[in-house]
Amino acid sequence: MLHNLSQLSIPFFVTGIILLRMPYLDSLYIFVASMIGAYIPDVDHLNMYRTIVHKSFFDFVKIVMRAERYRRAFLVFHNHLTMLILVVMIGVASFFGFNFFISVFLVSFLLHLVLDYLADVMLIKMHSHWKFRNWL
Repeated sequence: MLHNLSQLSIPFFVTGIILLRMPYLDSLYIFVASMIGAYIPDVDHLNMYRTIVHKSFFDFVKIVMRAERYRRAFLVFHNHLTMLILVVMIGVASFFGFNFFISVFLVSFLLHLVLDYLADVMLIKMHSHWKFRNWL
């Protein structure tokens, strides 16, 4: 439950931190970019929806919110390689002065994955499923 609340709070946290440093920026655009970045990583859970039979979509969401076993399945975004790529992309975006909202999106995406990784390490005491595997 705490993990899900932390995921939901990412856009508020990122928007708040940015507006403390740069209050002249448009808070709505920052919030939307952060929200999309924070929630897109969970799209890969939908792959499990089509591979495992569920009573309904809401049944699937309940399992994802409560179960630990879904974390052991391979998820496209939930791996070390994606986190490394995001760190590099954030550095490139900062160095070359890309659109600020793209950077907000990337930071929120990475923050989501870091929180998922920490939850896996603390809750299920393992992170070996974060290794990038040949999933094609």
